[in-house]
Amino acid sequence: MTTQQCLTKLSKKSLTIACAESISGGALAFECVRHAGASKVFKGGIIAYHPEIKIRQLGISRQDITAYGIVSAEIAVQMAQSIRTLYQADIGLATTGNAGPSTQEGVGRREAWIAIVTPDTTITKHLVFERETRLQAIKKTVDTTYQKLLETI
Repeated sequence: MTTQQCLTKLSKKSLTIACAESISGGALAFECVRHAGASKVFKGGIIAYHPEIKIRQLGISRQDITAYGIVSAEIAVQMAQSIRTLYQADIGLATTGNAGPSTQEGVGRREAWIAIVTPDTTITKHLVFERETRLQAIKKTVDTTYQKLLETI
């Protein structure tokens, strides 16, 4: 329901979105486009699952990845800013994280960072997955992203 509410509100305000996804692996885009009317607001997205794609496609610097970590608020914000610019969207959404069961080198826990970038504001949200399965962690990331978007717009 939240995603449909987002689409309705975005459409009424003539706003567009684009997404850069890592942990969600395309689920954020799918959750949007499965609803009728998504084409009015959704411009597209990139699945930047591997760090090299974040670097080559989104322009995230290796230095920032080293400094902040691939799973960080700073990288999520840069991903959202980049996708917003690349797709000329009003709002950029981004997810980065570890759904488990294993974690990436240098990241000791299963977690995600969500970023939402608009012309006026930048919002981040940190999630920690303790008991969730991999699929539950991904779903929680997607659901939380749309909930935060609804609160933002």
